[in-house]
Amino acid sequence: MGKVDVTASVDRIIPELMAAPLEATIVTVQGPIRLADYLVTRCVEAVVHGGDLVDPVDPDPEAQAVTADALLAVLAGNAPERVAAARRLPPAVWIDAATGRRAGPSELASVLPVMS
Repeated sequence: MGKVDVTASVDRIIPELMAAPLEATIVTVQGPIRLADYLVTRCVEAVVHGGDLVDPVDPDPEAQAVTADALLAVLAGNAPERVAAARRLPPAVWIDAATGRRAGPSELASVLPVMS
């Protein structure tokens, strides 16, 4: 059906991720980053770009929550007074607005997107 089944790969790596030292620093092409931050970044990319596919991929609820929280943290650093307004949006709407995939509500328009 043209679908990729990554279940075996995910099942194999989960125990290693659960035991990983999340405070460890890893080195990427872009430079050093904490493992925890690297994993959150990959989660954000998977959730956001999964929705960009021709047959969009509905994100796992936990991955969607991690993504929404990460984008709220960016907003909190830039415009902490707007976090309450962003929290009132459903996670999928917040993610789309925070990444410029849809217009945000007027009270957030001046601070969005937080990532593009």
